[in-house]
Amino acid sequence: MKPYQILDCDCLETIQNETVQFVTQHYNDIWTRPGLWHKIDTRKYIAQKPQVLQWCKSQGLKIREISFTVVTQKQDVGLHIDEPPITAKINIPIRNTEHTFNRWYSVPDHILQDPQYDHVNTFGKQYKDFLHVDLDQCKLIAEYELHKPIVFNSQIAHSVHIGEQAQLPRLVMSCMLFNDVSELLK
Repeated sequence: MKPYQILDCDCLETIQNETVQFVTQHYNDIWTRPGLWHKIDTRKYIAQKPQVLQWCKSQGLKIREISFTVVTQKQDVGLHIDEPPITAKINIPIRNTEHTFNRWYSVPDHILQDPQYDHVNTFGKQYKDFLHVDLDQCKLIAEYELHKPIVFNSQIAHSVHIGEQAQLPRLVMSCMLFNDVSELLK
């Protein structure tokens, strides 16, 4: 499967504006809160800011949960594999994604199988964290500067590179779905 697939979105600017308004009104501390992954009240968001729901419906997608990733410091997000069972989700650029790059890597089997890289996140879910793996041992297989929504393969080891010219905080919306979009990655 491919690491990502770009999706067209004629209403991206509206989604971005609605999302920044919602976050500022209901989760204003997200801009400085520690941690990368932030869950929100999905029903409240969709009720108040319906554009993302309408766009997803137009793509044949049904939203299960919305979360945000927020980068507040000029340092890369370490190499990791997200918690299963979700293979693919939709990532939508919201704010300051220019000069930041999602990168996907092929990780050698001996590293993938090593239990020292098994971790439990703040939500009690197991995932793979390769923060201390030398990236020279891995092969970069794809890179994308998030300008448009993408189907994001979260079961391939990935990181976020924060470029010198990047503005922060970086805000990306992640939509987990009821339907499986991994077909779009074939």
